[in-house]
Amino acid sequence: MISLLSPLPTCEAAILSLFISLLEPPTSLPKLSFVSADYSLKAKMAVLMMVRALMLTTVLQGCVALSASEIKQELLALPPHPRMRVNNTQLQAINTTIHSSAFARGIYDTMVVYGNQLVEDPLVQCVASGPGQLLMVSRAVLDRTYTLGLLYRLNGNITYAERAIAEMVNVAVNCTDWNPAHFLDVGEMTHAVGIGYDWLYDVISDGDRAIIEEAALKFGIVTGIDAYRSGAWWATDENNWNLVCNGGLAVGALAFSDVNSTFASNASTVLYYVNKGTPAAWHSYGPIGAWPEGTTYWGYATKYALVLIDAVAPLLPSVGNDWVNTPGFLDTGLFRLHHTGPANRTFNWADASESSSDEFIADYMLLSQKTDTLRNVYAYQARRQMTPIVEASCQSAGCALMLLAFTDAGSHTDVANQPTTAYFSMGTMEFANRTIVGSMRTSWDDNATWLAFRGGDGEANHNDLDAGSFVFDMQGYHWAIDFGAGNYGLPGYFDKGTKPNQRYSWYRKSTRGHNTWCFNGSDSDVGNSDQDMNALSFISSQSDRQATIDLTSAYAKYGVKKLERTFHLNGTGVDARVIISDVIQTSGKLPMEWTMNTRANVTLSSDGLTATLVSGNISIKGQLTASSGIVFTTKTVNPAPPNEKINGVTRLMVCLSAAQSEDTTVLVQFQSA
Repeated sequence: MISLLSPLPTCEAAILSLFISLLEPPTSLPKLSFVSADYSLKAKMAVLMMVRALMLTTVLQGCVALSASEIKQELLALPPHPRMRVNNTQLQAINTTIHSSAFARGIYDTMVVYGNQLVEDPLVQCVASGPGQLLMVSRAVLDRTYTLGLLYRLNGNITYAERAIAEMVNVAVNCTDWNPAHFLDVGEMTHAVGIGYDWLYDVISDGDRAIIEEAALKFGIVTGIDAYRSGAWWATDENNWNLVCNGGLAVGALAFSDVNSTFASNASTVLYYVNKGTPAAWHSYGPIGAWPEGTTYWGYATKYALVLIDAVAPLLPSVGNDWVNTPGFLDTGLFRLHHTGPANRTFNWADASESSSDEFIADYMLLSQKTDTLRNVYAYQARRQMTPIVEASCQSAGCALMLLAFTDAGSHTDVANQPTTAYFSMGTMEFANRTIVGSMRTSWDDNATWLAFRGGDGEANHNDLDAGSFVFDMQGYHWAIDFGAGNYGLPGYFDKGTKPNQRYSWYRKSTRGHNTWCFNGSDSDVGNSDQDMNALSFISSQSDRQATIDLTSAYAKYGVKKLERTFHLNGTGVDARVIISDVIQTSGKLPMEWTMNTRANVTLSSDGLTATLVSGNISIKGQLTASSGIVFTTKTVNPAPPNEKINGVTRLMVCLSAAQSEDTTVLVQFQSA
């Protein structure tokens, strides 16, 4: 039996000994200076058992994380370049696919057009791309090394390789650093240079290699180690920064680890911290694959999760062997799938975009390699969403990423067999496994009706004060919209800890800027009408095509005693109906406003109970059912500067001016006109 105060033996013995100690009560008690002499024997024993449990946790953590020296030994067995994400055998297979698949050929052809454009463009300049940021520069170099590097590897055109090498030398020589103050910039640039060096190693001159190696070590790898050792917050955080920064540094470490012993030592240190820090972010995919920062940051995080799985895990299985088996990860593509409507617009809550980036579409294709169960669903959805991009022009590394994992597997039937209703609980940040978002659709056809909605609070990274908000598609059009991301350069955009909170004073982030209820506010003073950012609203009941969110706590400061919002999707085809039903009881005397933002042209009936929404040659009707005197109104969205200007959006509103001492129902139903 191990003594409480004795040195720990080896991992295996310590774990066994401490585990046994948890099963056996102590026969005697060591002197514990931190335990009061007044404690009873039973209490002292309980404290000792707790200490043993904490020791077991500490030992387990230390044993799970390989030491840097153990990782360094594994690095001695690395294969030659190219070794990350693709090798020579896989390159041959990609070329075979390009010749046998019309879709893959289409991706390759548009990638050639993009590559030829990049060759003619000026070199990327090391100038700030935003307030204190070099991020767009890092991403531009990443696009070039992936696109030009893969083109060279597939067709042997040395022009592509030479230009990619020139880009790497340029950022090695002309950037004073890779901007560690905003560490995403370092992570993405280290990734860019690491992939380019790995894929083009054989055609980089000795002189250029030395330049690239020196910059990668100084600006990337050593800068990363300094950040780790100084306790960088992102190293063990739950959000996208963890996977991006750790993933980018891991690629750099593996690319340059065999330059010499100095590089090997530093690479093993980086990989030690990557192995130690990434579990917190992997856990954010639990329990069922949702991502708490919305769809855009789902794409960003998952892009780098796949970098870790595809580039790092195969070379260091002792480090990354279990990443792909993270609870929820293999199902995470379903989160994006159910968040995308038949009009090909996403439910873009938080700082997200309505449209689908080709790089994030490629996440589907890369995920398809990892799961037999969902392989066909992911592969087909990737091709389905990539089609308009391939028909137009590839403008990022997305096409290269698609080709790395391309398959013609799957059909519309595979997607059509998915459930038409989905609810997603979230395990990290503020959500504690509660169900935050949901969606319903009549079918998986392009003309289906789709309704998506959410609870939440304002605490989680990138989230807004938008509990109860919703979007919907009908007849191929996106009628109810979310404004998504705002201008990141606005003062206090990310300063959630300030009082008053500046983030939620900006229109797109405020409650007033969403499709939910707000109180006693104006468009120029939105902060006074916001929900309580500390009140978490979640989906309290759910079934096929019906769900309820209890919003009472979010509005309690306004005297709200009850506010329950229920979402219904009834009927099929052209007879489908989207119903938003609210039951309200309040003792407050502040005016209340129901809002839906739309790009459609809106006209109201003379009695104010019917709204006709028109877009092109498509129209739908909204029918209001409420107490006497409650009617629809409209208002043009025009937030005051320095908010970004919003063009062509109308607020369809229902205004309540008096206290509702008894349950009052406001029901709005939308259907084809």
